[in-house]
Amino acid sequence: MTFNLRFENEFDGDNCWANRCEILLETIRKYSPHVLGTQEGKPSQLSYLSQHLQDYQISADWRYWDDNCQYPTLFFRRDHFLSVEGGEFWLSETPHVHLSKSWDSAFPRMLSYVLLEMRDNSQRVWCAVTHLDHISRLARVEGAKIIRDWSVNREEPIVLMGDFNDMPGSEVHKVLTLPDGPFVDTWQVLGREEDERSYTHHGFTGIPQKGRIDWILVVPEIVVVDAVVADENVEGRYPSDHFPYVAKLELSVTPGAEQP
Repeated sequence: MTFNLRFENEFDGDNCWANRCEILLETIRKYSPHVLGTQEGKPSQLSYLSQHLQDYQISADWRYWDDNCQYPTLFFRRDHFLSVEGGEFWLSETPHVHLSKSWDSAFPRMLSYVLLEMRDNSQRVWCAVTHLDHISRLARVEGAKIIRDWSVNREEPIVLMGDFNDMPGSEVHKVLTLPDGPFVDTWQVLGREEDERSYTHHGFTGIPQKGRIDWILVVPEIVVVDAVVADENVEGRYPSDHFPYVAKLELSVTPGAEQP
């Protein structure tokens, strides 16, 4: 599941974090994803999720926490995975400088990643989450190139999720997906239409807007079984201004094995 949480914003009125955090928890619990990638989470929000999603472990042991930062963050099910290694870097010309940004990016942007090992069969998979800039097209494209360069150097299969602030068919999408990048788009693999049923931003209205800007991308050896844009609400109250996007995936039993 990839889920833009909407940062804790005092100007959100009735849609403030305090009024929707429990709905957000219930949405996550309903789908019970093995891996959850969030965007826009401030430390207080991520701490809330860690405290209340007791089946999950946050992947952030290496993080320098800054109260003003919105962190793309991974959570994974403790009963399914062990964390082998991980890290994060900023999508800039100085990726290891905290809060660095380049290419007229409105905000610092980051990739967070972890190598997970399945408890039942010891298979390993990289999971990564990001949030590209909403203003600078150049920052999105250059950030996507950095992510692509990181991805092609991984030996294990990769799942990349996030809010890419761009549409399928954009230059960002082309940089990351075949033939230029290593990934395929889980929604497109299933042959789903690019229409309002695929749109992931709704601005707390429940009415799809903008387009499909939240993606889950995978390398081809990962089988895409199903996917859904989750539009749950409680009496018209939505957990975020984005719908979470959920994909059901399968790995081959062994690397290079025939797909099931």
